[in-house]
Amino acid sequence: MNPPPRRGERLVVSALVALTFFALTFLWLAANDPRRGAGDFMYPWLAARALLDGQEPYAAVPVSAPYGGQFLYPLPAALFAIPFALMPARLGGAVFVGVGFGWLAYHLLASGRWRLLVLTAGPALFTVLAVQWSPLLTAAALSGPALALVVAKPTIGLALAAAVVPGAARPGRLIALTAGGVAVVLLASFLLQPDWPAHWLNAIRQEPRLNQYRAPILTVYGAPAVLALLRWRRPEGRLLFVLACVRQNGFLYDQLPLLLIPASVAQALILSGTSHLSHLVALRHPPMNASVLALNAQQYPFTIVAMYLPCLVMVLRRPNDGRIPPWLERTIARWPSWIRGRSEHADDVARR
Repeated sequence: MNPPPRRGERLVVSALVALTFFALTFLWLAANDPRRGAGDFMYPWLAARALLDGQEPYAAVPVSAPYGGQFLYPLPAALFAIPFALMPARLGGAVFVGVGFGWLAYHLLASGRWRLLVLTAGPALFTVLAVQWSPLLTAAALSGPALALVVAKPTIGLALAAAVVPGAARPGRLIALTAGGVAVVLLASFLLQPDWPAHWLNAIRQEPRLNQYRAPILTVYGAPAVLALLRWRRPEGRLLFVLACVRQNGFLYDQLPLLLIPASVAQALILSGTSHLSHLVALRHPPMNASVLALNAQQYPFTIVAMYLPCLVMVLRRPNDGRIPPWLERTIARWPSWIRGRSEHADDVARR
């Protein structure tokens, strides 16, 4: 396979990817009901505007949100949204998506140009349609201490942290830097609104639409993801398992981190194909009730099967090897070899 492009090319291509997704998002938002503003990003955008105006976000958002509903994110999400809230909603949402995909493309290119093929998959399309956090958080998780950004959406953030931290070259340093970043963000959040956790939890309790979110591993079609534990040493094995334990809906964008799993052109094309096929098959017989909740419930099993099962097969075809902290290597030294796996440097050690 060809070597990855140099830094200059990665920057140029990433900028083009960012512009492409910015344009797609802006045009999509412009073609929709003006009340939608920035799509799903309208909620953190409104929360950020409330902070700038000296208002309480968890009270202000339900009043101003285009289709009702609560602000369901922790307050740090509103802090991170402030730069985009300085723009009109539609422009801010498009810039938000463009930045996320451009940043993600830069990291994908580090493994080769072919990795950009995963951006043709369904989760990339649905991120544009919904204006979601997934590309920004996935890119942040690949960027060292920027992993602290995942505190904006802790559900996906937990899976990304589980994938990245244990296999880092210096996990202790990464944990310390990330914890420092999270501490700064949380401190700023508490200084702005000391009681925000209570407001956040109350908003979650009041939101009836949370029924659409389910953990795949607790469903018949997502339960096989538990087998990813057999490849627990690998980042993709940990990502697949932990993400399957996280509540998510059926509209594909929550599954975008799984696009990190394909390791070849063929695998990238397979995952892209199954993701789009799942949506087409689900819509062959749309529900009588065409509400968002009904469409989500219909799409959910197709999304989980189309994303998790191909990724599980890809992961299980790889050996259970990978870097973990030395203290953990010592702890599991007496485990059976079939579950213990081996260090990625085991062959080098044996040759010596």
